[in-house]
Amino acid sequence: MFSLGADRTDPAPGRASSSPTTDRQLAADANALARDLGGLMLDARQVAQAVLPGLHGQRRAGPGEAFLEYREPLPGESLRMIDWRRSGRTDRLFVREREREVPARLHLWTDARATMDWSSQPALPGKARRAATLVLALGLAARRQGEAVLVCGASRPAVSDMALAATLAAQSLSEPLPPGPGSALMASDGLEDAEVWRARARAASAARCRLVVLLVADPAEETFPYRGRVQFLSPGADTRGRLLGRAEAAADAYRALHAGQMAAVEAALQEAGADVVRYRTDQPLLPVAQRVGLLLSDGGGPRR
Repeated sequence: MFSLGADRTDPAPGRASSSPTTDRQLAADANALARDLGGLMLDARQVAQAVLPGLHGQRRAGPGEAFLEYREPLPGESLRMIDWRRSGRTDRLFVREREREVPARLHLWTDARATMDWSSQPALPGKARRAATLVLALGLAARRQGEAVLVCGASRPAVSDMALAATLAAQSLSEPLPPGPGSALMASDGLEDAEVWRARARAASAARCRLVVLLVADPAEETFPYRGRVQFLSPGADTRGRLLGRAEAAADAYRALHAGQMAAVEAALQEAGADVVRYRTDQPLLPVAQRVGLLLSDGGGPRR
């Protein structure tokens, strides 16, 4: 998938590569991260405070002693799960569900590929910044509800809000490690092959993890508003890109290509049991954060 880089004189800055990194480059990256972390935390905390009342506030089923609710048995469940005393009062069968006492786990991952570091307009935040803000906000809200929140690849939950923000912002995994049981939120622009996403969703399902994928797009990636002579650069690539004399002539073909890519990724994820939420960087953060939060709060575990 060719990534837009119109009206740019340089390729969009990429993330860490496999080549050796000098001490000077490391210091520059660290300073840039430190400068941005305060703003990222502020944005995320504002969204988290608005989302918090509805996110992960549900009592959840699982191992424990306290009674949670009665429910109908699921297909394939053992008869030993039936509460015969309660079922004997009616002509229906009931399972006695107990409240989970161990903290739920929420795994977070944001795409670190160079295509995320792009914005079509100076006034618009980049895809990576918007994704990080949304993911961090939901992670902060989950921590306040007592959940264990981990960045994919970390061996243990974050011990503080700032530690979570720093770990998420410094994340350099090109491929997220399969999450463990609980819930997982992954944010990306979806510009990889659909089979890559199908495999990720299947790995989460096999681990009994409820996966929600946030697909982030810049508005120009969907609308292709370019006209006239425009040079398109591939973010993170040291190439001259592609120069079009009449960009509008390629608009219809591009829109169809991009829409087909997004539809294929969404279908692959849903077929493998994941939920998908789309978001454009020119849209407000709160509504999409609330929608993702409700999906993550929906009982935990893979989607039935």
